[in-house]
Amino acid sequence: MPLTFRRLGAFSLGFLGVCAALADPPSFLQLQQDVPLTGGTARFDYQALDPERGILYLSHMGAGQIVIFNTHQGKVIAALPGFPGVTGLLLVPGLHRLYASVTRQHEVAVVDTESLKTLARIPAGHFPDGMAYVPELRQLYVSDEMGGEETVIDTVRNR
Repeated sequence: MPLTFRRLGAFSLGFLGVCAALADPPSFLQLQQDVPLTGGTARFDYQALDPERGILYLSHMGAGQIVIFNTHQGKVIAALPGFPGVTGLLLVPGLHRLYASVTRQHEVAVVDTESLKTLARIPAGHFPDGMAYVPELRQLYVSDEMGGEETVIDTVRNR
């Protein structure tokens, strides 16, 4: 199985989480900033970064929120409620869209990254999770971790 950026990011966060829990973390790890996040400490999952805007989107699965963090300002700028069991996040900057797998509602939510409004909620199997976007086809591919199927979404029509 090839190591993708998503897997690498998940591995990196997992590795950093393990190192942070160690009494004596490796010397190359240095705390940059301790940022309180909303919704308690229950399960965070995927993340998506818009490097041009310096915006980091975090799926806070336990709180059913998408937390939006401004990396330039070093602070949370929004916490969007209404995403129970949110896992996968995929940012498509060219479309100004953030796609979120909302597992407890068996759907993918489409969020406008400029207004932060939810534009659509699309049925996506039993447990939608990871996603990939193919710009040439304008299609979003969503893996269903528990249902063993893939959902293909037309991003122009949001269906």
